[in-house]
Amino acid sequence: MYRSASSSRVADMRVALLAAASVLAFLATVAIPATAQESLSFSNYTLESGSPLAVGAVYRFHDVTAGVDALVTIDALRGGATLTQIDDASPSAANLSPVLDGVPANNPNPQADLLIAFVIADTSTPVVLDELDVTSADIDGDGTEARREFAIMSAFEFYVIEGNPPSELTVTTVPQGTQFTAPLADYGGVSTDTTWVAVTARFVSVSQVAIGIGQTGTATVTGARVSSIHFIPDVIPFSEPDTTVATLAAELTSVEVLADGGAGDVVLRWTAASEENFSGYEVEARRDGAFSPIGFVEAAGGSAPTSYSFRAQHLAPGTWAFRLRMIDVDGSTAYSSVVEVVVGSWSDGALGAVYPNPTTGRATGTVTLERADHVDLAVYDVIGRRVLRVAAGMFDAGTHVIDFDAGSLPPGLYLYRLQTTRSVEARTVVVAQ
Repeated sequence: MYRSASSSRVADMRVALLAAASVLAFLATVAIPATAQESLSFSNYTLESGSPLAVGAVYRFHDVTAGVDALVTIDALRGGATLTQIDDASPSAANLSPVLDGVPANNPNPQADLLIAFVIADTSTPVVLDELDVTSADIDGDGTEARREFAIMSAFEFYVIEGNPPSELTVTTVPQGTQFTAPLADYGGVSTDTTWVAVTARFVSVSQVAIGIGQTGTATVTGARVSSIHFIPDVIPFSEPDTTVATLAAELTSVEVLADGGAGDVVLRWTAASEENFSGYEVEARRDGAFSPIGFVEAAGGSAPTSYSFRAQHLAPGTWAFRLRMIDVDGSTAYSSVVEVVVGSWSDGALGAVYPNPTTGRATGTVTLERADHVDLAVYDVIGRRVLRVAAGMFDAGTHVIDFDAGSLPPGLYLYRLQTTRSVEARTVVVAQ
C-alpha cells in the first residue's frame, strides 16, 4: 500500500486486469514459490549469456532480495537504439540504470525493451512476487521538443503518476503497453539522482515484467537517456522531497466493459471493496488518439463493498478503450488498467422494404427503432425534391408498419427515405402505370 506523510489513513488499491486470469493459469502449471515484495536491489551483475549490450543478452543480477536473482534480457533495440550500459558499475546503486543512445528524429524513435524475470538464486526457476512496485523515475525533456524521454510498462494492476505537477506526463497506449512520455521541461538533467517526474506501476502475482525505455523528439544527433528504475514497495522515490507518495483511498476489485445489444452502447462496470476518503471516478474513453473524459461517477464512500456501472451511448463502430481516473478527496489520482470492447455497426432506425414494389397505388413499409426517436419518412424524386410526406413525429422503440398512397405520383423511380436524429436510410421504390 502507498503510505502518505500528509494523510493519516491510506488504503491499498486493487484494480483487476482482465488479462490476469491467463497469466495466473500459466503460473499455476509451474511449481514456483511466492514471496511478498521487499525493496529489490539491482547490483552485482554478470553477463549470463549472449553478446554484451546486444539483443538477446541476458544479465544476472545476484541477490536482488534474499535468495532471489533477476535475469534482465535485452529483448529488443528499436529505431537505431544502442545500449551503452545495462547498469552502473558493479556493485551498483539499488536502482537499475541502463543507458540508451539514439537519434530521436529517427522513425521509429530509439527504444530498448527489457524483460526482467525473477528466479531462485543461481537457477532459472521462476519466483512469483505477490506484489511488485516498479517506478520509472526522472522522465523528463530538454526544455524543447528536441528530446523527450519515455517509459513503457504493461500488464500492471494500476499506476500512479507523480511529478511537478503529475499531469505533465502524457499517457498513451502503444503496441508494447502503456507509454509515459516526458514533458518539455528539463528537471535538472538526465540523471539517476533527480526524480522529479516519475510513474509507479503495481504488478500482482508476477514472475517477470517488461519495461521499455526510449526518447522521442526532433533531435538529429545521438544522446543518452539514463533510465532510473526503482523496485521499492509502498513509496515513490523522489529527491525533493525525499519521499512523495500517492494517497488513493479506493480499493477496487474488478473492472469490466461490455457492448450492450449492438446499438452503439457500452456498459462499464466496476466494484469497490472500500473507498473511505475517496471522491469518485472519472470515466475516460478512446477510439483513436488520446483518452478523453466522458463522465464522472461520485463515490458512495465508506467501507462497504459498492458496485458501479456507467453507460456510454451512441458510440461509433470500432475498438474502444476505457479506463477509470480515480480521484481522492485530496486531489491525488491514479488510473485503472485499460479495458477494451468492440462496438459493432448500428443505426437508430432500420427501414424495411416497400411492398408491393413496383406499386400502382397503396404500399406498405416498416420502420424499426432501437429507441424512441423523431422520425421523418418521405418520398423523393430523382432530383432530390420531396414529393410525398409519409410520416413525421416521435415514434416509440420497436417495429412500426406504415401504409402510404403513391397513386398520385407520376410513374417513375423514387427514393423512400427514413431520417432519425442520428441516421439516414433510403430504399428505391418504383411507381408503375
